[in-house]
Amino acid sequence: AVQFKKTFDVEHLPRMMDNIVRKTGCIIVFFAAGTAPGHDSFELYRNVTEQMKEPAIVYEGENVWKTVAVISGAEAVFSSSLHVRIMAFIYLKPRVTWCPRTGSKHDNFINLWDAPNMRVCGEVNTTWSILNQYWGETPGITQEETEIYYKKTVVKYMESFRKWGGLLDLFNKIEKVE
Repeated sequence: AVQFKKTFDVEHLPRMMDNIVRKTGCIIVFFAAGTAPGHDSFELYRNVTEQMKEPAIVYEGENVWKTVAVISGAEAVFSSSLHVRIMAFIYLKPRVTWCPRTGSKHDNFINLWDAPNMRVCGEVNTTWSILNQYWGETPGITQEETEIYYKKTVVKYMESFRKWGGLLDLFNKIEKVE
């Protein structure tokens, strides 16, 4: 499954996606994480698929649950969105995030929460080399390792939630609606 912002440089993307289709046998599905102005563009996705030689699909659903279903059912997820990265992490999917290598919110999330051998932002031309770490007889990145870090993330989040929730006394301030 592939997602990227409207402002994303797609010059090398059709060739890279064709290469991935040939090496994996998977069909590329382009999907939107959000279609607010300046975000994802179905038209841009269609332009990329027209340049590809291998089959690809542009899924034009704009329903958050259907988007989550695309991510959860994918063999791998490529995106420029931090939220898509997080969903791929939650569903233990091989993931490549196209983002600046340092200082971005993507990089901060990846370095704080993700498995140590998955702590990388990439560019389109590095997509296959990152993805390839998930496959083969001795993968450098496993779903089992992702699951370990996912579980650690849930524990850290719940500890933080209890701490801050207690400080704010949220549960006693919420009015009941009848």
